[in-house]
Amino acid sequence: MKKIEYFKILLLSLALSGCSNDDDQTVVQNNPPNTFTLVEISNNAENIELEPMFLWTAATDPDGDAVTYTLYLDIIEDPVTEIASGINNILYQLSTDLNMNTTYYWKVVAQDENEAQTSSEIYSFTTRDIKNNRVINNADFTERAYHETLLFNDKLWLIGGDDGDYKNDVWYSEDGQNWTEATANAGFQSRINFTATVFDDKMWIIGGYDGNNNLNDVWYSEDGSNWIEATSNASFTKRQNHATVVFDNKMWIIDGSGRLHDVWYSSDGVLWEEATSTAEFSGRFGHTSVVFDEKVWVIGGYDGGLLNDVWYSSDGTTWQETTSDAGFVVRFEHTTVVFNDKMWVVAGNKFGTVQNDFWYSENGVDWHETIPDDFSKRTGHSNVIKDDKIWVIGGVEQSDALKNDVWTFY
Repeated sequence: MKKIEYFKILLLSLALSGCSNDDDQTVVQNNPPNTFTLVEISNNAENIELEPMFLWTAATDPDGDAVTYTLYLDIIEDPVTEIASGINNILYQLSTDLNMNTTYYWKVVAQDENEAQTSSEIYSFTTRDIKNNRVINNADFTERAYHETLLFNDKLWLIGGDDGDYKNDVWYSEDGQNWTEATANAGFQSRINFTATVFDDKMWIIGGYDGNNNLNDVWYSEDGSNWIEATSNASFTKRQNHATVVFDNKMWIIDGSGRLHDVWYSSDGVLWEEATSTAEFSGRFGHTSVVFDEKVWVIGGYDGGLLNDVWYSSDGTTWQETTSDAGFVVRFEHTTVVFNDKMWVVAGNKFGTVQNDFWYSENGVDWHETIPDDFSKRTGHSNVIKDDKIWVIGGVEQSDALKNDVWTFY
């Protein structure tokens, strides 16, 4: 009996000892970081640069844990797009441009080592509109429209056009303000509505209209003064108001007057091959084409009616439509350039109603508008990219006044 009583006491003692150990265990509660404040960009700020820096106060942690931050930025009021995470300091500099004239919302979330989080307030700001600079109001060349401008050897080159007479002069400038005439009478016929491009370390002009006939000749120059005819009669039909790009180490001609749905290419400017005679987009002229995101794009123009559709091709043969109705008004005789990783549509003509708007897109579907100050409406102008700016040169205004002004936009 004494042994039984002893074992009962021992078991009870062990049981009580176990309970006592459980009671002595303390659960340590993790606390989230303390509240903190957004500093810059201030709430409701306007005219903010396109690559802003974000700044906030430090969020201390009650438990002494290290704190990192996640930045959210969006065009919706409760931002969900994560821009950066694991930020170890209290500022972050954007490295890509935001859209112009757009309201954004931002917040920062602080997180400790145990993933406890504290969110800041949500602030909003609006980015600046496009900036412009009139480089010169009356350049040395005559007022004109339906010319072309190229960037070649780090100079601006203006070629041909219409100043009341059709031209075949060539001018160049290093700064857009001081212009020198390379030749008053280049080897090719005076013309308008031709295309020009840089390919194989040469400047090229293709086709156009000489006042009597459409053309399908091809010329090139290495210095802007001396022009050599690659062919007087290329394989493609004579045309004007077509589009030209350089893609896949070839020059490409896309549609034009006659509205033939055709696309042609050449590796030397002499021999031309037809990529397709039945492109999926409607036959058109007065459209534009650029190379963007490793694709060739066709934008707007006239096919019997004015257009604001957007098409692309990865091979020049098969074409897909991204939108039949882009945000901008239907038009032709506009220009298109690639700038800051976006396609930009600039001004143009809606049958007698000319424009001065700028539209840009990162995908060909979603287009955003920005309208510069003091820039007159025009069509028949030219565009080129130089020194990280869009250059616009000449053109004709609503009143039929020809221009020889030079502008930059950024």
